[in-house]
Amino acid sequence: MSLYIPIKDAAEFAALPETVRTEVMRWLADLSPLFEKGLKERVGHVLHSIARGMNIHISTVRRNYYLYKNGGYRHTTEFQPGDWRCLVNRCKAPDEKEAVPKAIVEEFRKRAGLNQRKSKPAHTEMLSDWRAGKLAKLPWPEIGPGNIPIGCSYRNLMRFIKPYEVEAMREGDGSAMAKYGPQFLSTRVGLYVGSHYIPDDLLRDFEALWIRGCQSVRVMELGCLDFFSGHRFAVYRRPLFMRENGTRDSVKEAEFRFFLAGILRNVGYSPRGTQFLAELGTAAIRDALKEWLKQWTGGLVTVRDAGITGKEQIILGKNGGRGGGKPCGRRPRRPSCRTARARPRNARRRAGQRSRSHLRFASIPAGGKIPARCAAIFQRSNSNH
Repeated sequence: MSLYIPIKDAAEFAALPETVRTEVMRWLADLSPLFEKGLKERVGHVLHSIARGMNIHISTVRRNYYLYKNGGYRHTTEFQPGDWRCLVNRCKAPDEKEAVPKAIVEEFRKRAGLNQRKSKPAHTEMLSDWRAGKLAKLPWPEIGPGNIPIGCSYRNLMRFIKPYEVEAMREGDGSAMAKYGPQFLSTRVGLYVGSHYIPDDLLRDFEALWIRGCQSVRVMELGCLDFFSGHRFAVYRRPLFMRENGTRDSVKEAEFRFFLAGILRNVGYSPRGTQFLAELGTAAIRDALKEWLKQWTGGLVTVRDAGITGKEQIILGKNGGRGGGKPCGRRPRRPSCRTARARPRNARRRAGQRSRSHLRFASIPAGGKIPARCAAIFQRSNSNH
């Protein structure tokens, strides 16, 4: 007897990451002999064989087998017998975050901070108080699977709490900054041309006449700076114009992805490795794209999160700064750290005209040579033109 994915679930199964789909298919293939009639080998021996083949603990294999065979609950999700979804590794393909009233999240955050070791006991204590009626004033959702309010599982509530916050409440800001705070470049020693790219968007502090739209506009710009040489080697400009409904039409993330594809195709990345110092706004590199870049380049292209984490950073003990954009390019240094002593423009002067030739690395192939599922990440929507 061979186990399979029902046709009605094909679309849902195809939406999972490729590594997760491969893992589920292997589970189904390895568990198939256990559902055949006349099984001569003991079930325990087969489960141990599966554990050795997949290099996982026997308890994981046993739990997945009986959950697939008999159905039941995992966390707060109920599975019917024979449901392939119980074999999905939710660490690799997490569920969507369920909405929870803010008051409940704050209550859990307070209790997790008071617990000096783990957050799980805080969740258990909160649910116990809820069952005892001690938290009746909070806006609890309806009762869901697992006999707890919908969205109030430990896994879902932890998605609303940043690790930095819990660490700061338990161990202090110093420990939280060391573990989860943004890291900064303070020197060029040990770096090389192409080791770090800094893409950024900026709004030029002058106006130009946009003849097509018959209006005066400011110029928006996407650029990419090589940190080591100080050479700003890629630039994309477009007008910031007003639509008929009075809203502004500015650079979108789809345009930035197209800009990023142009960098990797026309300039490339260093064979020694390249790291993008991304930001959180328009020039952000999302998690799906981060994973694709790392996988497609064999780990040579990685992404470092922004040093500025948003307006809440002053609450977290970091420099407040000022949000809302800027009329100049983003420097590769931040006010809350030691600065890089050599100024980028001086480095560019030393590099001279050779900088452009030095930025010729191995590049990602043209779009036609990339599989459709990968090229779609960089595809630019016609609606943004």
